[in-house]
Amino acid sequence: MATAILWGFYLFRYSARPVGREMSDSITTYIQDAIRYGGVHTVLLSQVIPRLVHVLPESYLYGLAHVTIASSGGPTFLLGHLYSTGQWFYFPIAFVIKSTLAFLFMLVLTFVATPYLWGEKKRETLFLTVPAAMFFGLSLTSRLNIGIRHILPIYPFLIVLAAGAAWRLAARKRVWMYAIVALTAFHCASSLMAFPNYLSYSNEIWGGPQKTYRYLSASNVDIGGGHIDEKNYLARNRITDCWIAAFDLDYNGIPCKPFPGVSAFVSKRFAVVPSPVEGTLLISTSQLSGMSWGPPELNAYGPLWHEKPVANLGGHTLIFQGRFDLPLLSASSHSSQAQILASQGHLEEALAEAHAAVEMAPERMQAHLTLAQVLIRAKQFPQARVEYSEAIRLREMGDARYYRIPILTARKGLAALDSAH
Repeated sequence: MATAILWGFYLFRYSARPVGREMSDSITTYIQDAIRYGGVHTVLLSQVIPRLVHVLPESYLYGLAHVTIASSGGPTFLLGHLYSTGQWFYFPIAFVIKSTLAFLFMLVLTFVATPYLWGEKKRETLFLTVPAAMFFGLSLTSRLNIGIRHILPIYPFLIVLAAGAAWRLAARKRVWMYAIVALTAFHCASSLMAFPNYLSYSNEIWGGPQKTYRYLSASNVDIGGGHIDEKNYLARNRITDCWIAAFDLDYNGIPCKPFPGVSAFVSKRFAVVPSPVEGTLLISTSQLSGMSWGPPELNAYGPLWHEKPVANLGGHTLIFQGRFDLPLLSASSHSSQAQILASQGHLEEALAEAHAAVEMAPERMQAHLTLAQVLIRAKQFPQARVEYSEAIRLREMGDARYYRIPILTARKGLAALDSAH
């Protein structure tokens, strides 16, 4: 039944894309590249998924393979520190930060109520505690730490358990009833005070939604949904000359120039970032954490950690005004410009931009990778080999887990050169 329903969602079509627009790499090649060049070795990736080709829709298999590769690890931002991969203590700390204080206190009360629960509701107590404990225990082994959402399944069990404990205690002593009513009111108040910024919620000990970004990142604070706040802030302050790191600027009617990233390729207003850059800067707190940039010393937004923002939009976007020296961001914009120019066939200009990026940020692996890719388009293969090799060398000097996707691309490019020449 599950298989039939899955095929139904894809209209019983196997191919991920229409005829004439097929994926550049087959699902088999995609998996082999991840294993050979990315160093990802799992039974699911190497044995299970290849056997499901044509058994399940191709799009689903690509997604399953991608999730498997991603789950092998990635940068983790926790308590203001950037780790190269997941940490076992991530979810326990995130749970304490993202849960209301009242809810945490009620969970503590379950230990007080244990004699009553165990004596009167043993089976129900086991039903609520065992699944939650097993799921939470397994989460400690995860190397992909990007949000509390990955352990959301434990919350319904814990909520019912806490409610059962609270009811048992309140039924026995009036003082417990008063305490539980107070905790419930506190829980509601904490939630209402956070409105409407529930995604960036943290409890009062950690400073609330406005301060969450100092301790957690990714979907704990921002998932690209703050454009309404940003647009309203700009309109309210009549700001049109600005810079922003965001998606879909044209669609959302945001007048700013985009910083490097996906937006550089979809916005018609892309511009190379000068160094220093002046004006109003709208910076996503997820970008500020550096998770997308690699080691802390290569965080293009790192200098802004020491600057005081003029505004904080819901904990997801910080507003800076003034003159800021962000050389790594400028270098990244030159790389983005090189890729755009190369895709348009302007290879001489693309090479100039790519070389400028390497000169500005010689220790940035992605700058060398972009230059290598542009050199390939220009058929300058010996020079491309040098740049691919340099990108790989920089990776080997640092922690490879910061560069899982770029290193896969670099190794694959170098291997293609070796086989062709």
